[in-house]
Amino acid sequence: MRWCFFAGVLAGIVSFISCEPETGHILIDTGQDEIAHETPAVDDPPVSYVAPDGFEVTPFSHDPLWAFAKGGTDSISVSSLEPWNVSYASEWLSLSSSEGGSGVSVVRITTRPNTGESARNAKLLFSVGDGRLEYELTQFPDIFKRHAHILLKVHSSLVIRYDSTRFSRIYSVIPVPHTDQYQTVTKVRLFAGAFPGLCADGHNMYAVSDISGDIPKSGREVNSCVFDAELNMVETDFQRIGKIQAYDTEAPEYLRYTSRDSCDGRVIVDPLNQDILRISDELWMRSEMNILSYARMCYEWTARNLTYGDAFTGLHPVEEIMRSRRGDCGAFTSVYVSLLRAKGIPARHLLMISPLDGYHIRAEFYLSGYGWIPVDPTFKNSNPSRDYFGNNSGRHIVVSHGICTEVEGPFGPCVIDGLQQYYWWAWRSEGDRSYDVQHQVSLLGMEGPA
Repeated sequence: MRWCFFAGVLAGIVSFISCEPETGHILIDTGQDEIAHETPAVDDPPVSYVAPDGFEVTPFSHDPLWAFAKGGTDSISVSSLEPWNVSYASEWLSLSSSEGGSGVSVVRITTRPNTGESARNAKLLFSVGDGRLEYELTQFPDIFKRHAHILLKVHSSLVIRYDSTRFSRIYSVIPVPHTDQYQTVTKVRLFAGAFPGLCADGHNMYAVSDISGDIPKSGREVNSCVFDAELNMVETDFQRIGKIQAYDTEAPEYLRYTSRDSCDGRVIVDPLNQDILRISDELWMRSEMNILSYARMCYEWTARNLTYGDAFTGLHPVEEIMRSRRGDCGAFTSVYVSLLRAKGIPARHLLMISPLDGYHIRAEFYLSGYGWIPVDPTFKNSNPSRDYFGNNSGRHIVVSHGICTEVEGPFGPCVIDGLQQYYWWAWRSEGDRSYDVQHQVSLLGMEGPA
């Protein structure tokens, strides 16, 4: 008998959310003060700047929802019908090219970290024949204090145990972490025969193992990933936040992180849920339509009004959570993310693992011009006297950003709940169904505090 089996696991915490570039994104100064309107999106930001005729300068980034305050590189596209050159006077940026011909050119902009207290501006002056175009760049201050405090050497593996069952093929997917503001990931090694995969979002990564014929013996690995992760403690300095940039409401990333998230007919993040809308309206008015105040109020409301429970039962629909007011860290995060998305504020889950502290999910929301801000309503629920708004303890490894992720399965693209532990497909050739699959996260070594 030949059959196919599909399983996915997304667990809660044990004891009680592309490789994002290390560079940054040059933002255009819209001149807007702090947003205080019915919705956070005030104006559609300019996309391109045209003068003279046939000359365009267009900014683009690897990730439009990443603030480049830390410094690094980004690009602009220069389209011209005739030769051009550019001049500038700035000590904090440099260009890869100062001139170009007709057609389309890509100019790399390299910036130094903005460690100052406020945003800073630079002007690029393009000359094309008798025409001139002034292009202004704004780099916001880095609001995050990061401290690398622990280095973990980790072995993440998928192990299968069985007795009389005989398999002809096992296809599995496990997450592969990458470097972001919470961690630096190095020395990644995949299971023999496994190959890397990139999710459809172009951001999250995973390892695919497709074994046919020679199935490993019971108790052996069928997929694994070994890596080093230097974890950062992150603290957000809200005093350094000045003007809040308007969201680009047309950007794919904005649309992705302000909409519903659903999988297998279950709406896991739902900014249109009636309870979510009612509560978000109340909090939005109390916050006087201030994004930061509203985000904190949602964090406090979620921590105060949900009861922790039902751990290791996977992600549940928001409607179910709001009805019972109960759930694990995934549920707390889903409610928080739904509340922020209800007001057009990009927010997402962070899915994490740890050989020291097990599995966890927390949230982060995007503040335009500054970056993703970590929030943990579950920890606030467990420790009401402490503050987890803008802070990350640095004890968990982020393995994926966001949920309802598309990976490549054995039959083509497949949307899964979340890339935290594993998904697998198996073909049984004979025997019964007495088998067990386990995801194991082992500590191979550690440097720094436990």
